[in-house]
Amino acid sequence: MFKDFNAYAITAKNGLKIPEAMFFNTKGNFVNYQKTPQDCNAKVWDFIADIKNIGNLPEDKEVNIFEKSGLFTTPDGIAIKVEQGYDAYVLINWAVYAGKLNDEKVFEWIGLINEANKEFKVKYYLLNCDFQESWNLTEKQKKDLGIG
Repeated sequence: MFKDFNAYAITAKNGLKIPEAMFFNTKGNFVNYQKTPQDCNAKVWDFIADIKNIGNLPEDKEVNIFEKSGLFTTPDGIAIKVEQGYDAYVLINWAVYAGKLNDEKVFEWIGLINEANKEFKVKYYLLNCDFQESWNLTEKQKKDLGIG
């Protein structure tokens, strides 16, 4: 999950989509699976099936999963440190409020990643994007955000 509301806001400002899969190469740099801005997450299946070619695709060095991992914690508040040594990394965003979409997409993506892992070392992380009680938002903040 996000460690706090500021971490959520930083990510949301950059176009957070839920559910969504974000891909990173072995150096941790973001690789966009979308060929056009109009592409939706329906293309994730094809990208995962061909993930072994991630190293041949353009990378965005401004978005690095190793550097961004400080935005995330476990539900117990333990900082996440992305393990190095994989061929690719996938950050799968999900939220309870997304409902059935999580079941239909996220778990299918995980199944495909597990298949890809037979030939290619892929590490994935599930990122819960729900607002958390541990963020201790005030009633006013909740109201302003439309959640209270």
